[in-house]
Amino acid sequence: MKNALTREVSRFRKDVEGGVAIIFGLLAIPIVMFVGIAVDYSRVVAADRDLQEAVDAAALAAALYKLEKNSSSSRITSDGEITQGQGKSTKQVALDYVRENSALRYMQNIIPDARDSDDDNSLTVEAKADVLATFARLVVDKFDIQAKAKVRAIGKAAPLCLMGLNKSAPDTVKAWGTADLIAPDCAVVSNSSSSEALVTGGTAKMVAAAFCTAGNASGSGFIPRPKEKCRHEQDPYAGTLTPAALSEQGLEIPGNCDETKLVLVKQDTNVTFNADGGVYTFCNGIKIQARATVTFGPGVYVVFGQLYINSQGTLKATDGTTIVLGDRSWGGGASDGWIYVSGGGNLLLTAPTTGPTASMAVIQPSISSYTGDPDLDNEHTLIGGGTIEIVGNWYTPQSKTRITGNGVMNSTSSYFSLISDMVELEGNGELHITAGGDPSSVGMSAIPGRLSYGQHVSLVE
Repeated sequence: MKNALTREVSRFRKDVEGGVAIIFGLLAIPIVMFVGIAVDYSRVVAADRDLQEAVDAAALAAALYKLEKNSSSSRITSDGEITQGQGKSTKQVALDYVRENSALRYMQNIIPDARDSDDDNSLTVEAKADVLATFARLVVDKFDIQAKAKVRAIGKAAPLCLMGLNKSAPDTVKAWGTADLIAPDCAVVSNSSSSEALVTGGTAKMVAAAFCTAGNASGSGFIPRPKEKCRHEQDPYAGTLTPAALSEQGLEIPGNCDETKLVLVKQDTNVTFNADGGVYTFCNGIKIQARATVTFGPGVYVVFGQLYINSQGTLKATDGTTIVLGDRSWGGGASDGWIYVSGGGNLLLTAPTTGPTASMAVIQPSISSYTGDPDLDNEHTLIGGGTIEIVGNWYTPQSKTRITGNGVMNSTSSYFSLISDMVELEGNGELHITAGGDPSSVGMSAIPGRLSYGQHVSLVE
């Protein structure tokens, strides 16, 4: 009986071997397909992750580029490769970033898009791509993936209103004693890498929307505290206000000498000089004595040597005037130009709104003996106590501008900015700078560039 049962089992086993092989063969196709789909799915997941990371990074990089582009005149680097100097739009930065930084494994036909919104200061970047099927090609040719990122910038960009351009000297921008700088709506920059590049001392204070120095700040009189180790800023007017550059725009300076000797305007006299919209040149300076008034008509006035305003003396040039302080290497004058306003002297100066020197109240583009050392050969001194009201931009990139004495300077000026190699405030007066207002309201153009402060970019989607 046992042997008979064993024989039957053995016979049954042999009879079903063919059936199992058929069943296995039928199941092999879907098994392989499911395994292939699993492999393709893992590829799609990896590609989707790579695309999302690229889109996130592109949105952040482009938003930072936008902030920097709007906030500085310098060349801006985005991830070490994309610069403002290349003239790219924010959208183009985002598109290039996706294309150049997407991991290309598995992906093809990457199509990025970007939308920039100033309404809520946001930037949206999207991208689509294809992942070709391999094992799953019996079912589908390709898989479509897409990614989206949205970032928003928070903060402000302040116009520049005071810059010390010297890259190495200490005290490049300095307030000392009881002097105050009041510039609440604009930014103050010291380009120096010195450990004392931006300085307050005594009870002096500086108030601005933002401070930035390439070196370090010293003193406790800053509101707010300066940002240190900033990059060097470029001179925003470099090469644009030289005699050669102005000549290309039809303005020839220094021009012929209209006054060959020192012009001494005696006490209790009134004198008018009129450039008639052209150029009037003082080749040996002009000195305005006490209670004397000199009026400059519209135009450009080139001064070699001193422009000296004594106590109670007045220079009135409010109908669109630019004062160009000469460099003796230009010819015509024996010495470089310089400004000195004694305590109680009055300087009323408004820049023109049109022409090659539009918005420029004072220009001194070069000094022949300039070396960049702290001991400068040329210095401009404005001593308070009288009325000093300047509307326009002051540009003396190779000289020190020193503001001292009592009184308030520019208390009612509608627009003023100051760029000098070094800027020093001392004494117990106040300098008010209102460049943070709207210069266009008085027909002026602000210093090119802006400084970002209190800004950050966050990924919101």
